[in-house]
Amino acid sequence: MKLFVERLRSQNGFTLIEVLAALLITGIMTAVIYAVAVFGLRSYLQINGENILRANGDILTSSIITQLYDFAPEKVRQITSGDHPVGIRLERASQLSGSPAGDMEISDIYIYGGVLYIGKVQQIAAVNKSVLSSGLQLPSDAAPGSLLHDNNHDGVDDLARAVVLENRLQLDSGSTIAIQSQDGSTFYTTGIINVLLDLSNDSQGQDQQMTLESSFGF
Repeated sequence: MKLFVERLRSQNGFTLIEVLAALLITGIMTAVIYAVAVFGLRSYLQINGENILRANGDILTSSIITQLYDFAPEKVRQITSGDHPVGIRLERASQLSGSPAGDMEISDIYIYGGVLYIGKVQQIAAVNKSVLSSGLQLPSDAAPGSLLHDNNHDGVDDLARAVVLENRLQLDSGSTIAIQSQDGSTFYTTGIINVLLDLSNDSQGQDQQMTLESSFGF
């Protein structure tokens, strides 16, 4: 260092080798700083993305649990799309005052098109009870325009409420809501519901995915 200062004072300049060595050291330091900064930024984005996925997964799971226990069903049926368990149908005796004996109320919880829907309570007359188990088609399979979701501002959905996630987040096709069963019953009065959520997020320029699983009884 002393030699460097003395040479600077004397204004004798530097040799080519000294200049090249200085440039090499500066380049190495710049590359190290850049690599550390890029690694830190990528780590931050990855952790932040995982936290977003996990937080939204918690929102979805808590929405299912809240509806299940608020509705307090007497029976639960599996809703399928093909052979894929995409949701559950909650059933109970009608809570309306003066409703005829045998009338039912239902609420569907299902995944469709990458979105979780919480069905609004529907009244089913006793004479129409066959609709409870006839095919169990998803409400969204109705004719186009007959069902409008909360995130579609062209109308109001009378059947279900969409659980809206953060921008560009969605549920992938592997997501399921399934009743854990062994006997193949058409409905269950008690049991365990297994929820598997395949979440994806590409809002930060990279496609991040996370699978969350949870189980709870009813």
